[in-house]
Amino acid sequence: MTIDMSMPGSSGLLNAVGKRNMNFFSNRYVLALTGAAGIGGFLFGYDTGVISGALLYIRDEFPAIRDNYFLQETIVSMALVGAMLGAAGGGWINDAYGRKKSTLLADLMFALGSIVMCAAGGPYILILGRLLVGLGVGVASVTAPVYIAEAAPSEIRGGLVSTNVLMITGGQFFSYLINLGFTEVPGTWRWMLGVAAVPAIVQFVLMLFLPESPRWLYWKDEKAQAIAVLEKIYDSDRLEEEVELLASSSMHEFQADNTASYLDIFKSKELRLAFFAGAGLQPHDRPDGWFHFQQIGLAPFPHCCCDECCWDHCWNLPYRPLWPPPPGSYKLVRCRDLPCHPRYGLHTAVIIQPLHGCR
Repeated sequence: MTIDMSMPGSSGLLNAVGKRNMNFFSNRYVLALTGAAGIGGFLFGYDTGVISGALLYIRDEFPAIRDNYFLQETIVSMALVGAMLGAAGGGWINDAYGRKKSTLLADLMFALGSIVMCAAGGPYILILGRLLVGLGVGVASVTAPVYIAEAAPSEIRGGLVSTNVLMITGGQFFSYLINLGFTEVPGTWRWMLGVAAVPAIVQFVLMLFLPESPRWLYWKDEKAQAIAVLEKIYDSDRLEEEVELLASSSMHEFQADNTASYLDIFKSKELRLAFFAGAGLQPHDRPDGWFHFQQIGLAPFPHCCCDECCWDHCWNLPYRPLWPPPPGSYKLVRCRDLPCHPRYGLHTAVIIQPLHGCR
């Protein structure tokens, strides 16, 4: 099989010329850029996970929410609505204003949404805050991997981009630790939701000192600035080659921009297969309910004694891959089947329950 080395790649042309021996730790500038951009992924994970614990205390403080399941569901799901809108518009924002400004915009929405939720005096202010945070999640989910990929050297690009996914799961795990840590602190849920403003502000400050993506700069005909950024990433022996690859790639994009359409995805076999493989995994992953269990995992468990029934439709792990769920996959569970420490047992239940299974 012969490979055409002039084919455009994700950040340049595939080219065998030049020595490519850069590793993850050989350039601290690239690592710093990846770490700063990855905070967006961390915020993504944190804001999708923290609500599972905060909702318990939100219900206790607002009687209107405690007895209204529609409001509870709206508070949880409004972040997903915002994420859909943010992701839909995130691509256009990135193309029009660049990766750096898009990240700054996402940080502003993260911080503003967190402050609004922290100071909320009622359910509808909470919903507004969740919507703002969701918009930040949507924009960040589009921007962070693109920004990292366009600045990363080709030989370590995959590993650096995957850092964003690591930060997402790390943010989810950290949100559960925060939920646990603030259970005995006055204000409980306000701290849980408001603390997300801190990493958003940190990333905003860091991004002020980081450059725009060299690929976007070159595409906007700001070649001198693009080359200045590349000089910080590559040594002099490789710089000229990377500039030539960036120029060739930008020419391919400029020509395609005048002729390409979204329908071209379905005309090319390679693009069509990649599209269905990537997009097809998403709807398959969601109906099993794990993502929803992750966001409302603690809410079905009230602060109750061990003899009360606290969840009448418990998700059973062996049936998770099946959709729709077969009869018998949801069973009654009682608090006595789970760790029932009045505080900490409820938090560990979210991890132990899938392993424990429903009785």
